[in-house]
Amino acid sequence: MTTIFYSVGGEGMGHATRSEVVIRHLLLQGHNLIIFSYERAFDYLKESFKTEKNILELVKITGINFVHEKNKFELGKTIIKESKKIHGLLIKNLFIFLDRILKYKPSLIITDFEPLSGNIARLLKIPLICIDNISFITKCQIDNKFKNSIDWKFNEQIIKNFDGNCNFITTVFDAPLKEKYKNKTYLVGPIIRECFNNAEEKEKNFVLVYQTSKSNNKLSGILKQSDEKYIVYGFNKDCIDKNLTFKKQSRDGFARDLISCKAIITNGGFTLISEAVILKKPIYSIPIKRQIEQEMNGYYIAKSGFGTCSKEINKGDLNEFLDNLGEYRKNLSRLRYNKNELFSLLDKKVNHLANSYIEPTRLRMMIKIKKIYDSLIRQPLNIIGISKRTKDWIASDLYLATKAYLISKLSIKSKKHERCQSDGMDEILDLDIIEKNLVLNSNERISYGLYKSHFKSDKCFNLLFLHGLGGNKSVFIDLMLKILEISKEKINFRILMVDLAGHGKSTNFKSLEKYNFLSQSRFIRKIVDKEFEKCSEINLAGHCFGSFIAIKLTTLLKERVKHLFLISSNPFSPKSKKINFGLIRNKVMQKSLKLLFKKVKLPKNLINYDYKAYQKSADYNMRRIFVDIKNTSLKGYFASLYYLSFDSIYDDFQKLLHQKTKIIMIHGKKDRVFPYKEIEEKAKKGDVKLVMLPESNHLPVLNSSGKLAEIILGEL
Repeated sequence: MTTIFYSVGGEGMGHATRSEVVIRHLLLQGHNLIIFSYERAFDYLKESFKTEKNILELVKITGINFVHEKNKFELGKTIIKESKKIHGLLIKNLFIFLDRILKYKPSLIITDFEPLSGNIARLLKIPLICIDNISFITKCQIDNKFKNSIDWKFNEQIIKNFDGNCNFITTVFDAPLKEKYKNKTYLVGPIIRECFNNAEEKEKNFVLVYQTSKSNNKLSGILKQSDEKYIVYGFNKDCIDKNLTFKKQSRDGFARDLISCKAIITNGGFTLISEAVILKKPIYSIPIKRQIEQEMNGYYIAKSGFGTCSKEINKGDLNEFLDNLGEYRKNLSRLRYNKNELFSLLDKKVNHLANSYIEPTRLRMMIKIKKIYDSLIRQPLNIIGISKRTKDWIASDLYLATKAYLISKLSIKSKKHERCQSDGMDEILDLDIIEKNLVLNSNERISYGLYKSHFKSDKCFNLLFLHGLGGNKSVFIDLMLKILEISKEKINFRILMVDLAGHGKSTNFKSLEKYNFLSQSRFIRKIVDKEFEKCSEINLAGHCFGSFIAIKLTTLLKERVKHLFLISSNPFSPKSKKINFGLIRNKVMQKSLKLLFKKVKLPKNLINYDYKAYQKSADYNMRRIFVDIKNTSLKGYFASLYYLSFDSIYDDFQKLLHQKTKIIMIHGKKDRVFPYKEIEEKAKKGDVKLVMLPESNHLPVLNSSGKLAEIILGEL
């Protein structure tokens, strides 16, 4: 009896249905399995094996889902949409696998296109078997037409990691292995579910349609022009529309329809194609564009004479396909398939690799370290941690409730946020919370929040916060709460926090000029005049990009600004290459940003984001930057970068040095965007007060809100 890790990857359900067959065979041989998967595949396998005793654990991990639009794979949008999963993919999954390896000590790892398990197997020298169809792309001698494409080269870099002690490639196409892979790689027939092995063909007069891409909008319109009857899966609905019968996904129902149909129309997913080939069903393939595996499968379907392939569905190709069903069936009838071929080879390899496996030294050391950690460190920490966690929870309960409440106020209402809200919270906080908009026209507005404290004090200060590029007013929540906490009963505040143009809940503008520093300053001045008493003193704080607008705004408000706090800012001459965005400060980039702005469409209203997850993150944290872009939208991001690339505030800043406004620069010593040493030199020359935060980087509003609050209150 062997303990095996079985990991299932891939976006589609084909990997899960294929793995189900292999797992059932391994269970019949008496092996113990720990299964790893994600999303729909996890749910499918959990349902399939919920009563199996030899499944020691079924573990959910993090995986990627691709973005498709108009039946085309969108790489850029996939990266932005799935960026929030980077931590799970790189860190969380690693710890999940390592924890189970130390617990179960597997003798073998089998993977169906799940990348991390293969890397762990090589790292810990655990035998690895790879079973998939996608390695066909790199390990077989394919047609040269695919080899020069960017998509093929991109996939080649990914697929080359799926190379174990033994590899099985399931295929129905005639393409031999490359010579260098023949010693440990085997081409085998498709892995078919049990319901298809002894299926009695009862062909009915309909064509089965299956779509993994819901964005193929042309499909229904073309099919309605045909005289055939179609049963359609993949759109998650049950209805009849003329000659189309839509059905929701059903494992047994789909299998029955596949057995009974006279032909199928699908994308380029291999599992359904292989099932159709075994059942002798002609195939019309419409691969998802830029998915090289699907495009190759479609190409080889046509080349093998099993059906036809189109880049997009069209009436001419559909009619030609339906007219030639007889010819396709003749070609399919010649194919012979040995369903036991894979399993006889697999059993030999599993037994050989498991029996010859010797637990490597590095794994034995890891197990010993874990035992020492558990007995000497973890258990004592848990005992202490119970009371400590309880104490921390009680101490911070009101603070966390306050923050959750403020986030709910800043965000578009949803069920998730409504749970945080309480009718009496305003009174408990001694704080008025008012969300408002400066309406510019019917489609454009600047969103802002006004917060008024009600402490027992005659002193009252006006504070205005302006966030950085990609942020929104929610980044200042921690800072505001720290200020209110420190100053309670001593000073009252009227605090304004503004979403800059194209950020947070402020709309994007059609006109690029409305994003420049002067235009934004004029918008904010209208808000200041409306919400603060005329001629009253204002204390203004801006972070990075917001600090540039704060400088421009100070020139408009003139001597009304008593204190100007420039956080992580570079208001000096842009000549130094080290302290500016050198990459974007050139004419080619400026023109590109302007063009990109014009090409990007206006998005729907955005939502403020709670940046708590990115506290202590690095200056160039890619996950946070993707979230910035996602919550700002590409249009607002490009516009802001455009004006950041040339819209200098150097002359305005020099004028302010000779006015009554007190300027305080606050800068993190670990700032990599505007390095502290360069800023320090410039500040000394300009006789500008500079306060250094020794433990902070470019994001003190997230990482050092307590220190920032102390500095601001100390100056006031």
